[in-house]
Amino acid sequence: MKKIIFLCIIVLGIRMYSQNSILTYVFSKTTGVTYTPITGGTKLFPSGTNSIYDDEISSAITLSSPFTFGDVAVDKVYVSTNGFITFGTAASPTNYTPLNTSAGDQGAISAFGQNGGFNLLDNPQPATNPEIRYQDFGNEFVVQWQNHSSRSNDLSKSLNFQIRLNYLTGVINIIYGNCSDPGPGSAGPQVGIRGSSTYSVAPLTIYNIPKGTTCDWSHAVTGPSSSSKMIFSDNNYEKHIKIPSGLQYTWTPGIQLPVTNIKPFDYLHDITNNSAKVSWEAVSGATAYNIQYRTIGNCDWTNFNGNPVSTTSATLTGLDEGTKYQIRIQALRGNIQSTYSHIAKATGMGGYSVEGYSVATKTTCPVQISPESPSSGPNFFTINWYPNFSFGVPQKGYEYYYSLSPVRPANNAIPSGSLPSQGPFNSVTISGLEPETKYYYWIRGNCDDVHKGPWSDTDIVSTSSLCVTNPTVLNNTPGINLPPQIKWNLIPGAIGYQLKIGTTPGGNDVVDTNLTGDVNSYTINTPLASYTTYYFSIVSYTATSSNPTTPCSIFSFTTPCNAFNIPYSIDFENVSIPYIPACTSVTTTWKTSNGSAPFDSNTKVMRFNTMNYSESWFFTNSINLTAGKTYNISFKYAKGGPYQEKLKVAYGTLPTTAGMTNTIADYPNIINNNVNSESINITPTASGNYYLGFYIYSQNDIKYYDLMIDDINIKEASTLNVIETLDNKGSIKIYPNPFSENITISDITNVTNISVVDIAGKLLKTFNKQTSSLDLKDLVSGSYMIVLTLKDGSNQSVKIIKK
Repeated sequence: MKKIIFLCIIVLGIRMYSQNSILTYVFSKTTGVTYTPITGGTKLFPSGTNSIYDDEISSAITLSSPFTFGDVAVDKVYVSTNGFITFGTAASPTNYTPLNTSAGDQGAISAFGQNGGFNLLDNPQPATNPEIRYQDFGNEFVVQWQNHSSRSNDLSKSLNFQIRLNYLTGVINIIYGNCSDPGPGSAGPQVGIRGSSTYSVAPLTIYNIPKGTTCDWSHAVTGPSSSSKMIFSDNNYEKHIKIPSGLQYTWTPGIQLPVTNIKPFDYLHDITNNSAKVSWEAVSGATAYNIQYRTIGNCDWTNFNGNPVSTTSATLTGLDEGTKYQIRIQALRGNIQSTYSHIAKATGMGGYSVEGYSVATKTTCPVQISPESPSSGPNFFTINWYPNFSFGVPQKGYEYYYSLSPVRPANNAIPSGSLPSQGPFNSVTISGLEPETKYYYWIRGNCDDVHKGPWSDTDIVSTSSLCVTNPTVLNNTPGINLPPQIKWNLIPGAIGYQLKIGTTPGGNDVVDTNLTGDVNSYTINTPLASYTTYYFSIVSYTATSSNPTTPCSIFSFTTPCNAFNIPYSIDFENVSIPYIPACTSVTTTWKTSNGSAPFDSNTKVMRFNTMNYSESWFFTNSINLTAGKTYNISFKYAKGGPYQEKLKVAYGTLPTTAGMTNTIADYPNIINNNVNSESINITPTASGNYYLGFYIYSQNDIKYYDLMIDDINIKEASTLNVIETLDNKGSIKIYPNPFSENITISDITNVTNISVVDIAGKLLKTFNKQTSSLDLKDLVSGSYMIVLTLKDGSNQSVKIIKK
């Protein structure tokens, strides 16, 4: 038993060592390295005939020889489309944090660990061909992501990078080629290496930088935990950090001292106006330490002039008053060293924050500023702030500094301006600026013209464009008999607007006018054509600026269709799939589709398909109807699935749910899969423009498949008197008569249409297809007329009796 326990301890000890041994890797970074793309080897993604990839993991790739990673000889690699590789075991396809997630693998190497790739719904699709491939050169194994994209950034941005494993030395290199500048979004990928445990991780971060930084990925520092991330773009903090071509991160196996932690500062005793005493935890085996520091916003580090230090504390002197500094420590023992510590927060003992700092020197003018949200126009911006009253209000007011550069002003920098204290709330407007320009600004208190407080943290404001954005077009919907009106939000500081409307983008053949003053609307009194697209732009101008820096957006609107006259029909035959016919409208997802059973294959239908409950209208064009006149509406409908469907038909003066005020038919129990032909008469009480609506509804019934409509016709209703005058051809016979369910027509050679009307002359059924047998079992007992329309245009009517 003792032998077994001893063996378990040995195994566990080896396992723990394999998890932590990557912490002894020596990290370095280099710029200007030649990036050599690989073109041979094996293409992994897109796989098969696909042109894109998204959330995929390769099958196991066997290395040509074992690669030593963390003292473990690994022989299998898995490649993720999300910018990383794992050893021994495949990661989840949706793993976007490879340094913080382990699935029993032997470790991971991440070059851009984040949700990456494309899917078919993305717009835009990649302009260049994305590809992931690997190549084994015998002495080196290379995985390459080419024209890769982060799904948290602009998908049009292209990233190129490689992970390279050297079989002979065990060195790991991540090399970046040409990478697009960051776009909008918030992309925070993980970069670094991880052993088999998330406790054994060597991450990088670049979060400790201010807004508008000019730092790039070559200024990355040690991350404090397995959740550490880099920044490619961060809209929340106005940080867009470039990846320079030729940047290389290297992890070399070796002997490295552990990383130390900076101790908390004693604010009363360790910090003065121009100095700070920094202390740190001793590292076992270390004989000396290096100290580096920098001010917030500076990309580069300053070496302490007393390096190396043989104790575990040192006093940094010559610091600026009231200034925030970041500090990091490196342990030394001869030629052996540690990675520089991550940047500690002011509280010490690890951790970091956005724009985090390690220590802030004291100041004789301890006024802290809390900026509020700024406002701007094309030629000005207004900044607002509150003082922290626990430190008092500065006797000489405030100074402000603004610049096109994000570099924080020095304490002795000449301010852009000053103003006296205005009380709890303070503001200043800076004018004479250029439109569409980004400015950085800082504020500080002025106690007595000699002692001044620290500059506030970096803030950003952009002057606005001269272009009007998001205008609206009113009175441009069917049923509203008013001229269209364009409305927009006023541009601060504008003294007028140039409005152009044309029939082509950028055109002015309809309207070209200068509107002076605070005008935010224009009514188009020029007659416009029906169902025509018009284009317009609105550009403001100020006393000093008349031309926008970048071209303004062109907006458009399409005028409603004029009302159609009777007869009116829609058969969907000339409609491009999946669009709906011109001048019609829907409330959700009706679409035109190729014929689906039970309709003929060459018939197009309106179709709705969902597995959720439905409430959806399809509205026809506007149609002229006259009061007191009777019109016949005929249409066909059918269901195409296994479930009961529901259809309602109505008409009204607006193509909206509320506008359908006259229900003319309701079919709440459609259970057969046949084509149903319906014919209904209506008599409007007022003359005007009307819309016919078809409403699919299932409400709370979840089981729902599809419903189709076709061959919609509206015409003036026929009367029995007209039929009787045409009943002069007795050569065609109808039998049996009387009948129970079906009747037969003796000769349909010259028949083009068959109608069934009641004795009052109301049209009940229409048969457009030639057929000699008619199914009339749904008629109630009584007398009816069969009206046959012949090829020569004449009609024959025969009286029939239903038993």
